[in-house]
Amino acid sequence: MAFDLQRILTNAATIDELLGPNYEPQIGQKDSTDRAALRLAAWCRSASSGDWGLFFKRISRDKLSIDQVLSRFADVRHSPDAPKPAWFVDVQWTYQALTSGFGSGQLFFVDGADPRPFEKLFYALVEHAEIYVIDKTEPQALALFNKSARLDLRIGLLKLLTDLYAPLLYSKFVAILKKHSLDGKLPASTAMEGADQVDRMVEDLRATELAALFAEKPVLMRLTATIVRQWIDTTAELITRLHSDIIDIRAVITHSAPDVKVQAIGGELSDPHNLGHSVQILTFEDQTKLVYKPKDLRLDVAWHDLIVIFNASLPPVDLKPVKAIACHEYGWTEFIDHISCESAQDIELFYRRSGAWLAVFHLFASSDMHYENILAHGAHPVPIDLEMILQASTPEAEQEVPETAALIEASRSVMNSVLMVGMLPSYSKSANNKIFDAGGLNAIQSIAPVGVWKNVNTDGMRWMQVPSNASETPNIPHINGQYAQLGDYLPAFVDGFEQYSHFLLKQRDAIGIATLLRPFKNLPVRKVIRNTRFYYMLLQRLKDHRNMGDGVTWSAQAEFLSRLADWDAKDDLLWPLQEAERKALVNLNVPHFVSPSDEDLVSAITGHQTQTGATSGLDRANERLSQWSALEVERQVAIIKVSTSFVSRSDSDSN
Repeated sequence: MAFDLQRILTNAATIDELLGPNYEPQIGQKDSTDRAALRLAAWCRSASSGDWGLFFKRISRDKLSIDQVLSRFADVRHSPDAPKPAWFVDVQWTYQALTSGFGSGQLFFVDGADPRPFEKLFYALVEHAEIYVIDKTEPQALALFNKSARLDLRIGLLKLLTDLYAPLLYSKFVAILKKHSLDGKLPASTAMEGADQVDRMVEDLRATELAALFAEKPVLMRLTATIVRQWIDTTAELITRLHSDIIDIRAVITHSAPDVKVQAIGGELSDPHNLGHSVQILTFEDQTKLVYKPKDLRLDVAWHDLIVIFNASLPPVDLKPVKAIACHEYGWTEFIDHISCESAQDIELFYRRSGAWLAVFHLFASSDMHYENILAHGAHPVPIDLEMILQASTPEAEQEVPETAALIEASRSVMNSVLMVGMLPSYSKSANNKIFDAGGLNAIQSIAPVGVWKNVNTDGMRWMQVPSNASETPNIPHINGQYAQLGDYLPAFVDGFEQYSHFLLKQRDAIGIATLLRPFKNLPVRKVIRNTRFYYMLLQRLKDHRNMGDGVTWSAQAEFLSRLADWDAKDDLLWPLQEAERKALVNLNVPHFVSPSDEDLVSAITGHQTQTGATSGLDRANERLSQWSALEVERQVAIIKVSTSFVSRSDSDSN
């Protein structure tokens, strides 16, 4: 089957794209009219659970009519004079790389590299993508990465592609194995089997079947091009930025010799945001490490300087400041490792310092300091992500009506307590209905089974669910693997909070609130408007190959966001951001929003923004510092004691 590029352009387009200015309706036949009705029904099911009354409200909020939508959901074409979508520009060459197999195909035959399922299908594509990276970077910049680091970069793209394709290709592979078995069932797997079937399947895909596959699932071709382009751009950016900043990095953070190169690169440390950007850890040949964060780090630098000032003022305990370099919209930080304590006294000091951190975070209106954002570095609890300090109030969640006035008033009391920092016990329910504590000082260990590949790229390859063997809890102190429990050190934790709170009271009076807060003016802080787990659920739907047959029904998965809109309120403060959320999700990214520390504006890189009327994070910190007193310390201590009254102790576990 011939590859029809123009059909991809129309059949993989999202709802927002089809309804935008770059597509135009054409006179259609009855079958296209039926198709439009089916698409509309799919949109209604996702956006309003099939409630047409709510759905009419949803489209009218964007000033659309049913007739307008149906005309765009029938026969359309991309306007000849309009710019092509960014993803479409890369579709043709990515398709050629997948089907022609041009390139050496030798990139991944390297000892020590873990194989990825069906990886041979993608060798040429990854090699060609690397050529684009080379073309976008200077030789001197590339020279900072040795052969092993370059391999890590390529494997990063290979993993993204195989993760996307593996469920679909594995279902086809299982069907082939069943077809060739004597009893029509999936044969038992052994490690000694050859690779005849899997190799033949890859060759058949490249020769003829991918064309038919992409005709059936045009969105898969779109996502392939999207993933590859994001990798090219973010990888070239990382290489160029390291070269630009390497002198400062060596002087401030790594102290490495000039001839030391990057040896390893580890990703997947954060969700992808803003067109594929994510946190990376770079390990140099001398084993020093560096954290790359593709976001504005002026807040991290200001925080580091604040903690240095506190440490120089004879505090009850010293806290560890993390070195950071802030560049334009990105930066570098010191790597903090999870290391053992040396004694029980170190563990007690860890919890005393944890109490001190709770006091600082509370006064600076912080949230989300849960178990993934605290790292136990010996006797030091170290916050490793500061983007959630100076959080504004949440008027978007407090649109008061008489029926909810009392509840909102009670919620405001909680919102202004230490409970909102996220370090204290915070109970949630997991997907398998298990209750767990996500607080920053709790030991989280996953007991859910994990999926693994066995006998990869042989005819015995199987996807299996196995028990999790995770043993590390990086946010909890330990001595040679024996982890502590908060319940055993509650007195130290509470005393640490109380003593440091009184120290901060003295610092406020000695330094002055204006001086303390001045470095934090007009700095971007992250604004989380939805739970990341909710976005993750939507991303799983958008990665499901069964939804990739049509761009409208596929992108309708992101329209689940509309169910969270407040249709009864006069103004939904978050509605102006929903299109930005959808755009991020169809690019397989977690939506990301920021606010200035001293304003109520919430915005995304797409240009979407809204003003919420919130009290800014800086104003909230100013108010808390102004009202800080011995009596307020006592009130917060009482809240801590109630919150921690149910935590377990090691002696109770043995009963």
